[in-house]
Amino acid sequence: MPSKERRGKWQAFDALEGFKHSLKEAESERERIPRPTLLPDKIEEMNRIMQNALAEEKTLKITYYRDGYLNKAEGKIEKFDPAVNKIKIRGVGIKLRDIIDIEE
Repeated sequence: MPSKERRGKWQAFDALEGFKHSLKEAESERERIPRPTLLPDKIEEMNRIMQNALAEEKTLKITYYRDGYLNKAEGKIEKFDPAVNKIKIRGVGIKLRDIIDIEE
């Protein structure tokens, strides 16, 4: 038997079509978390850090909540839009209500 025919004969077979995809979806759904709630003193501390970073153009490490997951962004605040309560860091728009933690 030529090698080309043997190669096709012994390829992996996915008997349960879509099983891997549904397994990945189930795992990602299990890893989702509810939106964390912040205490008022934590909100005041984050507000102070953000105002200081805006005035002095400091780099920040921001942890924010989006679609059930905690994400991180690091950089200087490029834009602050008080009309929609949103900041922009490295091209990522983050709503202020989604920010969980800010580090200098």
